[in-house]
Amino acid sequence: MLPVLLLIHFFPGKGFSQSTEVFKGNTFTMSPASTAEIYNPVSGKTDTEKVPPAPERMNGEKIYHASSLMTRPAYKSNTGTEIKLSTVLFDSLKNELQQLEDGEYILDIKMPVISKEGRLVYYKMEGIKRLTEHAQSSTTKMNDAGKPATYTLMSYTADDKNIPVAIKKSINTRTTYLLEHLPAMSPGTISNKPVHATGELFHSGSCMIKVNNRTASFNPAYFTL
Repeated sequence: MLPVLLLIHFFPGKGFSQSTEVFKGNTFTMSPASTAEIYNPVSGKTDTEKVPPAPERMNGEKIYHASSLMTRPAYKSNTGTEIKLSTVLFDSLKNELQQLEDGEYILDIKMPVISKEGRLVYYKMEGIKRLTEHAQSSTTKMNDAGKPATYTLMSYTADDKNIPVAIKKSINTRTTYLLEHLPAMSPGTISNKPVHATGELFHSGSCMIKVNNRTASFNPAYFTL
């Protein structure tokens, strides 16, 4: 059974205007609210979803997505190896995360922005959430080799309702503390020039935290921060 990826197209919302938000003394210009057309190649149907505003400029300077950077923000180990921010957070939270029941989780930290000085200057912390995978639909088609293959469209929902309150509080409190006290890292660059950068830290599908028998594991995707 093969997974099927969704094709997503974004469209600026008509009548929506940009807003600004001040966070930690910096002024962020937010992108206009928009809609995303999500194509389901199994059903052949297209759904429309709203996309909330996200930081687009900081103090008038463009914020670049991690996927467009020459080098991404990172810490460096004593041996010179680059370490992603998501890995640093996971390693610092591993003891708390191993209290969770077996399953797949994300730390829902939305819209992180790392400045050209290497500081985390913006984020929306929504906390630890458990992922539930759903098979939405499936169909059998001929693959490139001319053999029948079943394609299944999978989706995830994330919520914290089945996480014990004490464990949830412990993880969220510790995560917030870490976010507020991170040391500077090497900033993202384009053409060897430091720039403001945004991206994702944890998300469903390819960059999740897995807990099995009280052991937590995490493998950040290439494009994550």
